Amino acid sequence: MTKSSTHTEAGTNHAHERGTAAPEHLEEVPDVEIHDTAPQRVRDWGDVVSIVISVLFIVAVLVIAVNLRGTAEGVESDVKQAGEGLHWLIQLPLTLLQSLTMVGIVGTVMVQLLVGRLWIQAVSSTLGLIGGFAFASLFSLIVEAYAPTTIGSMITPLHNWFGSGPFELLTAMAAFLTASGRRTSRRSIKWAWNVVFVLAAIVLVSSTITITSVCVALGLGRAIGLAFRFGIGTQSTGVWGAQLVRALQSVGIDPAVLSRSQVSDENHPELTFADDLTEMSRLYHVTSKDGAHFIVSVNDEQRHTMGYLTQLWQGLKFSGLAIRRDRSVRETTEHHFTMLLTLQKLGLHTAPVVAMGDSGESAFLVFDAAEGNAGSAAGDDSSDSSHASLTTLNLYDASDEQMAGLLRELNQAHARGITHRELTASSLGIDSAGNVAIAGWSHGDLASTHAHIQVDRVQLLAVLATTFGIDRTLSISRSVYSDKELSSIAPFAQNVAVPQHTKMSEGWNQHLLKELREKLTQLAPPEELGGDQPVELARFNLRKFVTIVLIVVAVVAVFTQLNLNEVISAVRNANPWLAVLAFALGIVSWCGSAVAFGVFIDKDMRQYDGILGTQAAASFAAVSMPAGVGPIAINLQFLRKIGYPNTRATAIATADMVSEFGTTFLLFLAIGLFTGQDALSSALPGKTLIMVLGIIGAVCAGAMLIPKTRKWVREKFLPQLKSYTHQLVELFSRPAILAISSAGSVVQNGTLALSFWVSLLAFGYHAPLAETLFLFLLANALGSAVPTPGGLGAVETALTLTFTGIGIPSTIAVPATLLFRVCTYWLRIPLGGIYMKYMERHGQL
Repeated sequence: MTKSSTHTEAGTNHAHERGTAAPEHLEEVPDVEIHDTAPQRVRDWGDVVSIVISVLFIVAVLVIAVNLRGTAEGVESDVKQAGEGLHWLIQLPLTLLQSLTMVGIVGTVMVQLLVGRLWIQAVSSTLGLIGGFAFASLFSLIVEAYAPTTIGSMITPLHNWFGSGPFELLTAMAAFLTASGRRTSRRSIKWAWNVVFVLAAIVLVSSTITITSVCVALGLGRAIGLAFRFGIGTQSTGVWGAQLVRALQSVGIDPAVLSRSQVSDENHPELTFADDLTEMSRLYHVTSKDGAHFIVSVNDEQRHTMGYLTQLWQGLKFSGLAIRRDRSVRETTEHHFTMLLTLQKLGLHTAPVVAMGDSGESAFLVFDAAEGNAGSAAGDDSSDSSHASLTTLNLYDASDEQMAGLLRELNQAHARGITHRELTASSLGIDSAGNVAIAGWSHGDLASTHAHIQVDRVQLLAVLATTFGIDRTLSISRSVYSDKELSSIAPFAQNVAVPQHTKMSEGWNQHLLKELREKLTQLAPPEELGGDQPVELARFNLRKFVTIVLIVVAVVAVFTQLNLNEVISAVRNANPWLAVLAFALGIVSWCGSAVAFGVFIDKDMRQYDGILGTQAAASFAAVSMPAGVGPIAINLQFLRKIGYPNTRATAIATADMVSEFGTTFLLFLAIGLFTGQDALSSALPGKTLIMVLGIIGAVCAGAMLIPKTRKWVREKFLPQLKSYTHQLVELFSRPAILAISSAGSVVQNGTLALSFWVSLLAFGYHAPLAETLFLFLLANALGSAVPTPGGLGAVETALTLTFTGIGIPSTIAVPATLLFRVCTYWLRIPLGGIYMKYMERHGQL
């Protein structure tokens, strides 16, 4: 053994020149031979997160300054009053004080960086200083030229580049110190930050700058400095060389030789089975003084941010699945250590971990590298499998028995509540004896739920299905799991459960999971068929997206289309009891439409609360969809949820729509004949409608001249149309059901018309009931035909023009229309939203 530490050429000859190695990394350790590379500069993704936070902070400050200007000015006034005892500061020459402060901070920090031979960090901080001045000037000019007056008055204006005002100085100092390193990395940087904060308080108290400018300057400087720091990289603060030797000695391993494993790319090291596929780790081969061989896997805190962000994303992506969050590299390593020890106790093939430790900003695991021990449990020398010699399993060469072995190994872990959570083809290994094993347990967890276990199985089945096909995969799986167990996996077979690595494989396609789910469902016992509705795993899906869009559109519609002053005036001047009656009639119309829709549903499948709920939910959906579209969409969702296939559900929804339109038209004709021929003839279709229908017919005929169109219609469209038409005719072939549906539609239209008539009464105007019903049906139909959400604007205009046209004063027609829309449209929106959430919780939507 040599008496001193020995480094590679890169480590010994160039470490100081590159400014990447602190002296302690090169420290010699007696009787230990060290072969290590020089610490590399790393890009810490935590800097990117901090940049985003800084930008959001600037945006929040500007928003508060614009929308809560009184509050911002009040806070600024309080700060200045708190500093009234420091009036003597105002007498100081602030320009001189600012210049001296800048020179002192820059000089102190730069001297320490240069003395420490941190050349690159010195360059980074200098670029941060220059960038701070440049971006502060640019920001001031942009604000002065383009920003609203309210923002411009908050930021000190500038008329030249690289000015030396308080705003530019604070921005440059914040950028310089941030690019120099973390606040806790050096005492000079820590004290420099304190001086900057004191200077900001002084210029604020002296009224030379606003509190908004101070906050924006510090946030902008911080973002600029972080950008330079991330782009250039930061010095590694992990344990290397002699530090690692001392850390190993603290866990009972006395190295004689410490040798860094060769890596092709320091920033993207290849995964290896030697340390259980630990990501972003540094590997060392260690020979102790008693002749034992070990592999040491070191993880640095600076590389941990990406793993933590991945965990946060997983927590956001999944709904109903608890995701672990390791806030530090020690937590991650400690959890991995516990996982491996537990798996060893169960006798599973795992990397033979023997110790764990941490030092500074690194944590490490120690694995036994002795031949023949890698696959055995602790203290068990009987195993002849060697995890250290594992190589990636080539699935195309694997036998069915080996694949079944993987399923059995996973099942053994599941029996003790242990899950993997990131099963991909790269997690599967094979040793020289042909034994297969699962590696990469760092993402896994203990005490897992049933959902986690099923997701694990989906991941492994997806890997096998992309290689062997679904039929062979199921054949292999049935040798390990019962048909009932396999069918219980079906609800979890969703895209969100499959890792991206599997989706990138050659055998993957977008229909694979759907076909796998269908095949798994067919294995269910006869009494359980139909109970395989997918569980909710994805937090972000189409249904939730549509719900969010509906809410956003509803809010926008309320604040942009609804004139609150006119509505309040209308409601205030109306008879309150008649207004309540108008609202009650609007609620009763839900019951009528529920009867018209629900009668088409088979008796054994009727859910009366759901049927009524669809009409309420349709009122909420109407705020973002044209009139008539929302109810159809909601009805279709409900019908599919209660078990109807698509064709049958579409036929029922269409039958309800046809019944409603037909009843409305017949009601319109009947009332029109009763009220007079002139009113009826004025409502009949004119030349424009006939011309539009003719143009549509000509376009359809022209399309049918194309052979491919005819083929598509003949092979795809006509079979579905025949099936759909057959079921529609079947629905209309039952007179009793059709009569009940028509009666429900009459109740729906009649109560809405009565609600408008009562709205007129609320302002003291007695209109003829029959004529009001006829004109309401006409105007409401015309307004609803306009493709705006819920006929918004169009219905109000149509009703107002129609009834003022027959002699009702506009001072009555306008407020009556507004009252009617409040009672039957706006007030029903929140009620519909509440009922929609109720139906979602109960699996009806």
